Amino acid sequence: MMSSKLADKFLELRRTHRFEKKEDGFTEIQFLELFQSELSTFPSNDIVELSYQISNFIKYFKMTPIIPFKLISETNFLTSLYSLFMNDSLSYQFLTNITYILGIFIGPKNVECDIPFYSEESFIHRLIYFLQLPISPQYSIPTNVEPINNLVIQTINLLVYFFINHPNGKQIIFSYNINIIFEKQLMVSNNTKLISFASNFLIQILPFISNSEEKEFVISLVSNLIKTTNDTHSLTHLLNCLFLCMSENEQARIFLVSEGICEKCSEVIKNIKDIGNFTPWITIHAIKILALVGNVGNNDELTLLMNSNCFHSLFTYKYSFLDLSPTLRIDIDAFSPVCSFISGLILKNNELINSLFLDNNIIQHICNVINTGPFDKKICSMSVISSVIEIKNIQMYNIIIECNVISSILPLMSDASRELTHLFILFLNNLLDSFHGSLELLQNSGILNIFDSIYNEIDENCLEEFELTIKRFSE
Repeated sequence: MMSSKLADKFLELRRTHRFEKKEDGFTEIQFLELFQSELSTFPSNDIVELSYQISNFIKYFKMTPIIPFKLISETNFLTSLYSLFMNDSLSYQFLTNITYILGIFIGPKNVECDIPFYSEESFIHRLIYFLQLPISPQYSIPTNVEPINNLVIQTINLLVYFFINHPNGKQIIFSYNINIIFEKQLMVSNNTKLISFASNFLIQILPFISNSEEKEFVISLVSNLIKTTNDTHSLTHLLNCLFLCMSENEQARIFLVSEGICEKCSEVIKNIKDIGNFTPWITIHAIKILALVGNVGNNDELTLLMNSNCFHSLFTYKYSFLDLSPTLRIDIDAFSPVCSFISGLILKNNELINSLFLDNNIIQHICNVINTGPFDKKICSMSVISSVIEIKNIQMYNIIIECNVISSILPLMSDASRELTHLFILFLNNLLDSFHGSLELLQNSGILNIFDSIYNEIDENCLEEFELTIKRFSE
């Protein structure tokens, strides 16, 4: 049976008309060549050259899927970087970039080596110093405000990784009272971005706070933040941070759902609909949170999600996010998580939820997108169709047939990249395995002619599977 990963793939391949595969970036050998070349003169005594070096290192790390951390640790790179990290003469922008790189080495990708200085007292005190910059005299200088905020945010990101991944991270955070800095200083900041990132950190450490009074205090801080933050700018940052936190931490997701994050997202979506027919980032973040809960939430979370009025907010209040009306500005960044929300809930195969989709003609709307919508939305909608096929829901399948969607799906194969064509092949095989009569339906839709037209474009890695699929239609 096709796994839900296939539905996810249709959502991922949505950016360009032909959905070309993205450039993979640097191989390990390419990375090492570039890294060693840059390292030979690092750190430069010339401040401009040093800036280029730091920027290049960041680029190399970002564009290398598998970073050879152990090999890097055997060079003088980290020692040099640490000396820069402790240098008070460097600008806040420099320190922000250096802190970003140090965060990579304590992040989830590094499972190869330990970094000794991460446990040193001087390193911890340096992080604390950065966190307290917003209450320092330097912060009163207008030109320092944004650079300091950026440095503090990068420091918070590093501390999240430090707390999660360092063997003694939890003990160090609490023994140095870093949690108190977040609770008493950053959470009462006037800067909404700082508050959003600070709340992310507090949610991460919440299960490990032993003092019951402090735990209740943190819960009240976060809960109050969710309920009382209403201006668009602040909520945009907050929802983005909370989404990232929920994506990475199951306990954080469960906690936030229990504190009413789904209701807040539904409220945000309705409020933006009241303003106009467009989808700003705040709406997109809200939809992504609802989709995340719909895909991976447990039964209790699912109940809270469905009680949050999210269905009404997305599909029946004022207009539906599946509507193709030219008067609506629903771009692909909003449409994609809506499809993820639908496909995730369909895969739950819950009778009440399925009836909700059927009663409100959601499958018909998805079929309409595939029949008449733009190419990128067609591909996103395929995630929903794939989910219907996977759970073998005959009522939804009959709607797909009645809407003549198959005749719209097949031509997409002629206009797809090799990777996307492979997904269609998997989809067709699953369709054949799931529903009686689908073979004749596909044959009557001219599937063999389409196979002939794309044969030469099939990737060698899936050619055998493609030929076996053709054989199923020829027998």
